Amino acid sequence: MQNKSPNIIPSIKFWYGKTGFTDLTSSSRIILNADDAENLEILQSMAELLNEDLSSLNGLTLEIVLNGGQGEKGDIVFNVNGYTPPKHDPAAHDESYTIDISDKVTIDAPEVRGAAYASSTIKQMLIQDFDGKDSLANGLIQDEPEVRVRGLMLDLGRRSASVDFIKNYMKLMGYYKMSELQLHFNDNRIIWGNGGNPDIPIDGNGTGNWKEGEWVENTFSGFSVELKNTQALPQLAKVSSVHNPEERVFVLTIDDIKELREMADGLGIELTAEIEAPAHAMSFTKVYPEMRHPNMRPDHLDLGAEKTFEVIKAVWDQLAPYFHNVHIGADEYAGMPSADQMDQKHLISEQMVNYMNTMNQYLKDKGHNEIRVWGNYGTLTYPHRSDLDKDIVHQVWLVALLIHVKPIMMVSS
Repeated sequence: MQNKSPNIIPSIKFWYGKTGFTDLTSSSRIILNADDAENLEILQSMAELLNEDLSSLNGLTLEIVLNGGQGEKGDIVFNVNGYTPPKHDPAAHDESYTIDISDKVTIDAPEVRGAAYASSTIKQMLIQDFDGKDSLANGLIQDEPEVRVRGLMLDLGRRSASVDFIKNYMKLMGYYKMSELQLHFNDNRIIWGNGGNPDIPIDGNGTGNWKEGEWVENTFSGFSVELKNTQALPQLAKVSSVHNPEERVFVLTIDDIKELREMADGLGIELTAEIEAPAHAMSFTKVYPEMRHPNMRPDHLDLGAEKTFEVIKAVWDQLAPYFHNVHIGADEYAGMPSADQMDQKHLISEQMVNYMNTMNQYLKDKGHNEIRVWGNYGTLTYPHRSDLDKDIVHQVWLVALLIHVKPIMMVSS
């Protein structure tokens, strides 16, 4: 009798059941075949993560063999060498894979991400072996993702997390073949109304007449990645929060980021760094008051100040090399002048467009092809909106903003 399709999350696209089972034993090996050194290195990270899970599931730790051919009975063989998958969704080809289970396990994938997702399918199949979690039903799998972006964001600005917590989260994401993790590194509390202080009257905008000193003194801010001082900016490190695990304040170091990047590659996950500016930026304005906009809340940066660009570029100089994607924030640059102050409104809009375009080009020059921002069209007025670079990617978090953009994809649940 042919084996039934395994229960995999997300569901696999195609299953052809064979008869019998393939057992993993202490003599089984993980064989990695790749067409270049970089792919082989990533596959090795993937295999080490697979071994960790095998050890937890069934006590096995398999030998890892590089470019070891097509293997023998009981081996798990990963081939990433230009294989062309069946054409279902051409946009998803680099994440597709096939698994042929018949005495041994053979995985073919055009890219390492597909191989990583195949390893997740194998883990899920092993969990369904209730005897020893070391046996796989023989069959043929062809699979590819239904949607291109399958991700989530961790807000480390408001609630920081240890590197071990993030690693465990990434392992869970990898198990379910999620493709992107965005790390929102900085943010601050927004004080609406009178912040609970009855002595402060609420103005017409509902934001309260907070004085500058009261805002800075009373507002929490967090920046959860370690920055280093530079010769030009000897105070830059003060932008970062102070690492204090006893108070549950965690600040990631560059070495932590490197470890996360290596694990992400092995799990088929892309890491996105987000630095929120020019609003939600109290971590900057506390250290550099000259970056603060004179007529907005103290967590808003002055986009007419050279210091703003100098500091933000310096931050990206330190972080951009370690991430697959970059997100420059650009959310909720509020405190707009009233409608009868259209000259000021146009000036702020013009400065916002200039900021996003400048950072877009700056980060593209550093090798990042896709620069992301939050959907923020409420800040932009005509005619300046049309001047925004067309290759900037907008993550639209508020459905009402969709009237201003044509979404690549909208998924409802």
